[in-house]
Amino acid sequence: MGASVRGYDLDAASARSAGATQGDFFDHLGGSFDAVIGNPPYVHFTQANRQHRAREIAARLGVHFGAGASTWGPFLVAAASLVRPGGRLAMVIPRETLFVDYAHPLIAHLRAKFPRVDLVCVRSFLFEGALEKVAVLLCGPALRSATPGCEAGPDQRTFRIREVETPDELTPAYFDGDEAGEESLAWNRVPRECRDLARRALDRLVPLNEVADVNIGIVTGDKDYFLVGDGLPSLPVVASPNWLRGAVVTAREIEGRLRLLDVGADYSGGDATIDSYLAEGRRRGVHKRYKCAERACWWRPRIGAAPDAFLAYLSDHLPRLVLNRAKALCTNNLHRVTFKEPVAVGAFYNPATLLSIELGGRVLGDSALKLEPGDAKRVRVARVRHDPLHAVDCALRAGDEALAFRIAGDATSIPPREMRACRRAHAALRDLRMRERRLKA
Repeated sequence: MGASVRGYDLDAASARSAGATQGDFFDHLGGSFDAVIGNPPYVHFTQANRQHRAREIAARLGVHFGAGASTWGPFLVAAASLVRPGGRLAMVIPRETLFVDYAHPLIAHLRAKFPRVDLVCVRSFLFEGALEKVAVLLCGPALRSATPGCEAGPDQRTFRIREVETPDELTPAYFDGDEAGEESLAWNRVPRECRDLARRALDRLVPLNEVADVNIGIVTGDKDYFLVGDGLPSLPVVASPNWLRGAVVTAREIEGRLRLLDVGADYSGGDATIDSYLAEGRRRGVHKRYKCAERACWWRPRIGAAPDAFLAYLSDHLPRLVLNRAKALCTNNLHRVTFKEPVAVGAFYNPATLLSIELGGRVLGDSALKLEPGDAKRVRVARVRHDPLHAVDCALRAGDEALAFRIAGDATSIPPREMRACRRAHAALRDLRMRERRLKA
């Protein structure tokens, strides 16, 4: 097309095959280009000097990344700095962009620099054999006005998140179209006719952190070691969301399961069984593991009091809030929920609350739904006078989720029309997420 193109690749063979220069992109910053395109590396930061430098360059350009970020973040910031006013940036980026916290300042930076930012997620796997789903990022001039003969003004900024099934749909006409998009992938998946009613319903609920404190469960450092059977001092613990069948868990239900090792930090020896087990831990190197090594006493995790309820950290089909009548502790694949005021656990299973979890959770590569502590605190719950806990618990144990949802929904003050919209929206999001899991399998 007559363009002058400059390209870089760290790998010499790849650079030769592409007619590019072998070298580090971050060593060649500077200049002004009509377009910058690429597929940045999807690897997390390590102690490598090169990655420290990438982070420092991004910070100088106005975006700060922590150690938990991935290299594609600074790569995008640096690439955007090379685009002239009116130019374009196009990148293939991981779909985690839509969920990770460190992407928020990056997206804000791009929205400030470019009048138009499009993120288009591809449901199918773009690269054969890859484990990472991707999105296509396109930043550039404002969209043309839908009115013939009129151009969009410089202040007409757009940010859209959309979704396609396959890469074949990513045509110039698709990108240049004026189809509206939501500002989250999940809302894009909600049927359009349900969105307004579902938003009204969610506005009637309150964030979970208004009525409860939410904290991650106990971090042991080595569950295989710290979960023990009979013969050692231990405490009752729920170690997996799979142990939870209904909306309540009792001591009888977890009887006979593994328990949490309970040896005091002041233990100085003398019990042959305990001494032998601690020695086995040292032989296995448990005391050197990350979380164990940073504790004053490696065999004593921070335990705390038993919570009022458990909230699943990772969910497949159905997220669960379960009342803790067992007075048990939990490991860190569950959240500890401590009530500030009476909470209707049975009403948690209403479609509006479940929709808020699908909207606010993070969809992982295997399509599981992950609730980080911050996400869990934003889950929307209903304040109700009567908690339908017993009826919902019975329905869940019988495997009748639809009945549990209906009972929980009827206990709220949400109008039936809005609740029907939430039910349909929740089903659409959950079913699509589960379908993606089946397709990958």
